[in-house]
Amino acid sequence: MSIIKTSTFPKGKHHQLKQGEIVQLLQANGRFRDCYVTDLMDGDEYYMPEGIVPPRTDADRVAFIGKGRYDIQFSPAMETCDIYDNYAKECILGDFGSWTEAVDALMDLEEQS
Repeated sequence: MSIIKTSTFPKGKHHQLKQGEIVQLLQANGRFRDCYVTDLMDGDEYYMPEGIVPPRTDADRVAFIGKGRYDIQFSPAMETCDIYDNYAKECILGDFGSWTEAVDALMDLEEQS
């Protein structure tokens, strides 16, 4: 049995979909039903299969980092990336093998919160 990762609207990856796409809305009885992205309301918990989300582009990643909250430091000697929160002045995620992996992890973390 695997764990199903859900998001609570308005957080999550729904914004990457066209308005006519279908996601799975979690009902009060614990079952899922089809729901259009446009029909989601604040507080709705939904599941979106990984296959329907378009992959992130480098432009998406650069735009995210361009917001200025995070700093990614790459260490060529150790071949790792660490992410620092510029507001808290601390390392929040570390030991990634590439810049892309580091930014994707950070974007995933922000989408879940």
